[in-house]
Amino acid sequence: MSDLRTDGTTAAVMPARRPVTAVVGGVFVVGCAVAAVVSVLAPERVVETYAPRPDGHYSPVLLPLAFALAAAGTVMATRHRWFRPAAVVAAILAAQVAGNGIRAIHNWFTFNGLGGLDGQRYHLVELHAYAGTVVLAGTAAAVAAVALAWREPAGGWRGLGPPRPGYVVAGVALAVLMPVAWDPSGYPDSTGFAHIFTLTYALPWGAGLAAAGWLRGRAAVAAGVAVGVCAVACTAIAVGDYLHMIYSTPPGD
Repeated sequence: MSDLRTDGTTAAVMPARRPVTAVVGGVFVVGCAVAAVVSVLAPERVVETYAPRPDGHYSPVLLPLAFALAAAGTVMATRHRWFRPAAVVAAILAAQVAGNGIRAIHNWFTFNGLGGLDGQRYHLVELHAYAGTVVLAGTAAAVAAVALAWREPAGGWRGLGPPRPGYVVAGVALAVLMPVAWDPSGYPDSTGFAHIFTLTYALPWGAGLAAAGWLRGRAAVAAGVAVGVCAVACTAIAVGDYLHMIYSTPPGD
């Protein structure tokens, strides 16, 4: 390739190389997703009689979220034009992965308190270690993705204003009102499920919707689409799992 100089001569132009930050960041996000998947599947080998399903105390949407996070990291590392939108999507997905890890820790504490582990309570520390790895992997991926997606506003402090404030208001409302809808009685949730629901879904979706109001171009579209797809997929999988639990034939019948 060549480029025309001001004096009329030509000079060789090196082809654009893939930014190192994009590759390293994408690989890091993929690594976090792989660590989360391995940690989710590991308890099946730890306590076979207690966790016959790999997602026994995780939400059934966790593995799809983790695989989608790995796909977003792959796009970050291989498609420079889509790097920032993929980083925004990765941040939204990773936050939900971390929330699901917190959910598992909460559920295992509750299950153990009810005597569900019986004589296998010595496995509780190992189970929490795996769930804690999911939390750390999701948190690290979310922080890295947000840092990689950040761009200095062109107008400095004056450029921080959201171009679509309606999305920001909707995101804040979603993060605040979803826990209220989850616990319409208004009484404190002694089991903590409403708080876990907030960390796992309300805050990531609300933050993603607010990000769609602050960002511009492909990144804004990616944030809005990620929230919409996650909400529909999580709802469909949760409803399907609930219906399966109700209508499935009990063992021995």
